[in-house]
Amino acid sequence: MIEQNVEVSTERTIQKTNTSESEVWHLKGPDTQATGTFSSSGFVIHQGSTCRKSITPSAKNTFLDKKRIALLVDGVLTETESQYVFAEDYEFNSPSGAAVVALGRNANGWQEWKNPQGHSLDEVKRKNSQAATTRLKSNKHPHFTNW
Repeated sequence: MIEQNVEVSTERTIQKTNTSESEVWHLKGPDTQATGTFSSSGFVIHQGSTCRKSITPSAKNTFLDKKRIALLVDGVLTETESQYVFAEDYEFNSPSGAAVVALGRNANGWQEWKNPQGHSLDEVKRKNSQAATTRLKSNKHPHFTNW
């Protein structure tokens, strides 16, 4: 993998890594077409991703409103007639924070972000990890043999 530093804002520099399509996560919704990458420190929405301009009534005057205003002021989001567009890669603290901003509503990012095969981030990153841990703890892992 080739790594390069990309300046995201005056506050944060992220490592942009060339990733294969299987490592890219997709988010779709009304006026939303976003891609992103999961990392140990958060979730990065990729430059060019679009997000819904309007927000649901339940999300008004919440984190979502404040975060979007900050992203617009910082130039991370740009405005078109019907959507916002990410002008650069931006790292959120969590997949849910990224999903909430992109979808314009409350959202569980672990369920909303999908890989190209349609599996959620939760299924791939959490449940597969839990299953492997359970197998190791019970000594039923395929690499163990009875001695």
